[in-house]
Amino acid sequence: MAKYPGNEKGFFSLIGMIVSLALICFFVYYMMNNYFKAQVSVPDESGLSSGSESSSVNYQSIISNTRNKVEEINKKSMDSLKQAEDALK
Repeated sequence: MAKYPGNEKGFFSLIGMIVSLALICFFVYYMMNNYFKAQVSVPDESGLSSGSESSSVNYQSIISNTRNKVEEINKKSMDSLKQAEDALK
C-alpha cells in the first residue's frame, strides 16, 4: 500500500470534526429538550394553581389589566402632546 503525505492528519481532523459535530448535536438536543419541557406556572389570586379554568381567568385578567394600563399611558401622552401644542399656539 502506498502512503500519501498528510493522510494521518486528514484522518484525525475528520474524527475531530465528527466528534465536534456530535457534541454540538448533543448540546442542541439537550437545550431544545429542556426548552420544550419548561412549563410556566402563573400563580392565581390564592397563590395556588388549581386548574386550567382559574389560569385562563388569570390570563384574561392580566390581558385586561395590561390593556387598561396601555390605554392610560396613551391618554397621558396624548394629553401632554395637546398641552405642548396649546403652548406653541
